[in-house]
Amino acid sequence: MMVGEDELIIRCPSCSDDYGLPLDEEQMKKLYEYEHGHGYIQELFGELNAVEREFIKTGLCPKCQANLFGNGKSKLLKRVYIGKDF
Repeated sequence: MMVGEDELIIRCPSCSDDYGLPLDEEQMKKLYEYEHGHGYIQELFGELNAVEREFIKTGLCPKCQANLFGNGKSKLLKRVYIGKDF
């Protein structure tokens, strides 16, 4: 997982593609709280849909989540990085 200036970037553990989820400053603070065990993801990120929360929780991209759980909508965007290794 990598936190950019305004997005969370994770390499999907299933397909190895990189995806980014845009997060504002308040959501970045919530992410820190969640990562340190303070609160439930559904309560902290109620404004995000289930696909986006699952991405934060497991790192699974929308395509891999659809293969596992069915289809959902999300604002996750595939990221392609040349010359960078996470």
